[in-house]
Amino acid sequence: MAGGGYKDFTDGQMLTASDVQDYLMDQSVMVFASSGARGSAIASPSEGMVTYLSDDDKVQVYDGTSWSDVGGVGAAVLSNTPSGTYTDAGGTAWAYYEFTASGTLNVSQAGLADVLVVGGGGGGGADQGGGGGAGGVINIKVTLEVGSYPVVIGGGGSAGSVSGNTGGTGGVSRLGSFYCGGGGGGGGVSKNGNSGASGGGAGGNSTQSGGSATFGTQGNAGGSGYGGSGGGATGAGGGGSSAGGAGLTTSIRGTSETFATGGVWKSNTAGAANTGNGGGGGVQNGSLPGTAGGSGIVIVRVRTA
Repeated sequence: MAGGGYKDFTDGQMLTASDVQDYLMDQSVMVFASSGARGSAIASPSEGMVTYLSDDDKVQVYDGTSWSDVGGVGAAVLSNTPSGTYTDAGGTAWAYYEFTASGTLNVSQAGLADVLVVGGGGGGGADQGGGGGAGGVINIKVTLEVGSYPVVIGGGGSAGSVSGNTGGTGGVSRLGSFYCGGGGGGGGVSKNGNSGASGGGAGGNSTQSGGSATFGTQGNAGGSGYGGSGGGATGAGGGGSSAGGAGLTTSIRGTSETFATGGVWKSNTAGAANTGNGGGGGVQNGSLPGTAGGSGIVIVRVRTA
C-alpha cells in the first residue's frame, strides 16, 4: 500500500505492524543490489516508494507507473545503432552495442554505461601442448563523455605448429583509454607457457611452468606441471588435464554468457570467435598442432528506461 505520510507517536503508544509498514518501510529509502533484486522483493510497488540501486548508483522513485531516476548522472546516449535491446526481470530497459570488429563508439550525451572489453585469447601449443591463456577482461561501469571512442578488437593468438612450437599471444582490445591485453600462448611440448593477460599453460612431456599474468587484475596465471591449461579471467589454469581457468560470466546482453576462459591442455579445441577464450593444445606428440585462440570483443550497455 502507499506510505502513510507523517504521524506523531506519543510516549507509550503501541507501534503496530501497519504503522511500521505505512510510516517506516513504505517511506524509507530501500537499498537493492539491482533492479532485478528490487522486482523480486517488491512485486507491487506503491506510488512514492524510493529505492537505491547499488549496481547503477541510482536513487529512483515509483510514480505509480514506473521507476524514475531522482537526480544524479543519467544514462549515456549513443548515436550508434544498438545491436540489441531487452528488459530485465526488474523492468529496466537496456540497449547494448557490440563490436566484433574494430570501429568507433559515438557518445552524443554524457552519462553512465556498462563496459566490457575482452582481449584476444592465446593460441594452444603443439604436440601435448599447453592451453592458451584467456584474453584480459575489463568489466566496469563508467561515465562516458561526449565524443568518439576508437574501438579495436584483438585477434586470437595463432596455433602452435606441428614442430612443437608454443602458441601465439592474443591481440590487444581497446575502447578509448581502456586496453585489454591478449592471452599468452600455451607451451609446445616440453616448453613453458607464455605470459600475457592470462598466462598460457605448460607444455607436456616434462614438468614445465605456466605463463604469468602480466596485465594486473585482467587475468590469471597458466597451469604448471606435466602439461597445463591456460589461465582465465577469474581463475588460474590447472596442471595436467585440468580445465582451463574460469572465465567471466555476465548478462550484459540480456542472457548469461561466459567470456575469457583458459584453453585446455591437449584438448585440440579452438577458442570461439569473439569470446577471448584460449585455444586448446595439440593432442599427440609429433602429429597435431595446437588450436587458435578466440578473438576479443567490446560491449557497451546503457539504460533506456
